Amino acid sequence: MRNTPGLGRGTWAAYVLTARERAGLTKSELARRIQKDRATVGRWEDGKNRPDDADLVARVAQVLGLDLDEALAAAGLRPGVTPPATPTMDLDEEIELVRTDPKLDEDMKRRIIALILERRERDKAAAIEETKRLIDLFRRS
Repeated sequence: MRNTPGLGRGTWAAYVLTARERAGLTKSELARRIQKDRATVGRWEDGKNRPDDADLVARVAQVLGLDLDEALAAAGLRPGVTPPATPTMDLDEEIELVRTDPKLDEDMKRRIIALILERRERDKAAAIEETKRLIDLFRRS
């Protein structure tokens, strides 16, 4: 992490806060998924610092469904590229369905969203394994 002068920190702060809230994750949930502590995410959102590791930004982008180039720019890791203050992410209809359900309390929403995201991670891992098997099969042919 690096301490950075005003504008850069604020851009990352607004960007990651908006993306995290749109994804329906708590600071703790995001921190767990990117293998950092909650205080790190809190410092980002408070504008105290931002990541200086592109791999970490890539993990954040993956977890939150963000465009990697845009996230790198927001973190100040794309020199010469104007950093976006808010993510230009497509609306996640499945998560939005949960977030807008008036009969669910906030804890229920967080738990359902966490399960959706875990399912997506499992599905992605399974798809990668299937692709590896297909590649192996075609190599043998």
